[in-house]
Amino acid sequence: MYIDIGGETVLRSRDIVAIFDASILKQQKELTLAPNWRMLGHQVKSVVLTPTHVYGSPISCATLRKRLAKPQGLESET
Repeated sequence: MYIDIGGETVLRSRDIVAIFDASILKQQKELTLAPNWRMLGHQVKSVVLTPTHVYGSPISCATLRKRLAKPQGLESET
């Protein structure tokens, strides 16, 4: 299954390690300076962690979690 995390970026659901609310990470300025940081819009509402990148998404954490939980039919991940 694939998840649209905003900013024209789609990730495989199995590659998503964690989704965090960006408000709890605003104090962690070193996160935005990480070499693998990808900001997908000006207003970051959630942070999506994969094994290789950290994405700042304009979509809320709750919405992304709902997208992960929703079955997407019989789509194949190849």
